[in-house]
Amino acid sequence: MEEEDAPWYHDTTRVPTPAPRRPPGAAIRAVLEAGGEGHLRTKVEALLDEGTRVLSIHDGIVLECIIVTKRALNADGYCQVNIQSANKAKGTKQETAYLHHLVNWYSKGEIVDSWSKSISHLCHHPDCIKPDHLVMEETWKNIRRQTCKAQHLCECDELARCLRPSSADQ
Repeated sequence: MEEEDAPWYHDTTRVPTPAPRRPPGAAIRAVLEAGGEGHLRTKVEALLDEGTRVLSIHDGIVLECIIVTKRALNADGYCQVNIQSANKAKGTKQETAYLHHLVNWYSKGEIVDSWSKSISHLCHHPDCIKPDHLVMEETWKNIRRQTCKAQHLCECDELARCLRPSSADQ
């Protein structure tokens, strides 16, 4: 075969692009849009009742958290729950959500709709679902709170201060 008769592949192999990841609150919004608000409220109430109240002491400050002990946590220490079962006949798929996102929606009506927002644990316990310990804020602020946990002092200087004492309190 002569060189001019050889097949030339000018096109590159096309690899399908993975679907973009949905924001953490997308599953909650999908269930709400399908008319599942009553189901979600009942589920959250049961999970809050199921939670164990635990006390922890940080630098003399006593915190009462609500921890869900009967559920598995993911590698990051967060609990994910099934909020909608798959039903092929109805054309629905299984939906899961982080439990602290679900509790925040239940108590404050807020849903995380973008990756630039997240739910912070003011108590620094990722398995805590006490509504007073949760706040929706920019993701960079949530990441900044990790220094508070490492230093055992809140340096956030934000409206939603950590439940730990600040260096100004020392």
